[in-house]
Amino acid sequence: MSSENRRKYWAIFFVLVTLAIPFVMIYYVSTDTYKDRYREWRKRSDEINRTVRSSVNADQVVLAKDEKLKVGRTYLEFKGFEKKTIFLNLYLIDLDSLQAYPKTFLKKEAKRGITLGGNKYKLLAVNKRFLSLKLLNSAQSP
Repeated sequence: MSSENRRKYWAIFFVLVTLAIPFVMIYYVSTDTYKDRYREWRKRSDEINRTVRSSVNADQVVLAKDEKLKVGRTYLEFKGFEKKTIFLNLYLIDLDSLQAYPKTFLKKEAKRGITLGGNKYKLLAVNKRFLSLKLLNSAQSP
């Protein structure tokens, strides 16, 4: 009889543990600590996997959307292209490298040539993700 009771207790214990494990896991995943840790992990993995797509060659500048790129004494940040209008931010290093100066240009105007921070550019190509400019001349840095 004692072995029969012992088996019943083990069966009850096994059922309780089997039911408790999913509830404990659900509770753990729903806590703020876990959510914060998960957000931090996602943020770190996104930063590691993010590749820089913008580049400056001898006479060409390629800007990816929402990436800052240093060109001479300025930073350029392509913000988007909508309804034949180019949106970008210009940062002047000599004045304040943290202050963005929003600039908008029509595509037609940029194809003829634009001046940003002493540098002259001509539009090569633009779409919603990338802006390609030809660097006509660069301002001399002191």
